[in-house]
Formats: sequence, structure tokens, C-alpha cells
Amino acid sequence: MAAARTVDAAKAEPEVAPVAMTAKDMGRVCRAAIATVMGRDPSIIRVTATNGNIVDVRYTRDDGTVWSNRCRVESGRVTWAAIENGQPGRWRTEDNITFSADGDQITVTESIMGTETYTVR
Repeated sequence: MAAARTVDAAKAEPEVAPVAMTAKDMGRVCRAAIATVMGRDPSIIRVTATNGNIVDVRYTRDDGTVWSNRCRVESGRVTWAAIENGQPGRWRTEDNITFSADGDQITVTESIMGTETYTVR
């Protein structure tokens, strides 16, 4: 999932060309983003559905409650929404969530929670 690099002859530094993400990669990013926002370990978060760049995930907390969320993964950013009783809530556009990926390492930065790096397979 590393970005492809091209070199512009007029510039000394390479540019990063966008690379299409697979559904699996988007699921890994969503798991890491929700882990960061919710203060959970991404290993307990499971992908339940994907549709284009929309990924649904679910996890069970220690108290037995089940939590479901939805992510929109695009251009190094993640937007999320809670899912309650099968219905998605509003997109949390006020949360500034960015990500980068290097192999199994997903780094998520959220404006309030800070930066977390996870190994997500």
C-alpha cells in the first residue's frame, strides 16, 4: 500500500502519486481510525461490510456492549459515523482524521486524540 513516486523534471523532489486502495486496506485504515477515536485496540474491531470507500466495522467492549461504526476512507482522510439500531448517524466531519500506511503499519492522527500507530493485518 506504499505510494508510487514520480519525479517531476522541474522539481528536485519526487511527487507522491495517488494509489488505489483495496477494500482490505480501507478496512485496515477504518479499524485503526475507530481504534484511535474510541480508545480501543484495533485487533478487537472487525470489518462487517464494504461498499466502495465506505467501510462498516463492529467491536464488543469489555462490558459486553456492541458498537458499530462506518468510515469513509479517501485521500489520506477518514470521516466516521456511529451506527445505532442498523441506522448510520451523521458523519463526524468536525473530527480531523488523517492516516498514512506503510505495510502493516497504519498511523492515524486525530485532532484531539493525537497520533497512534498500529500494526493492522
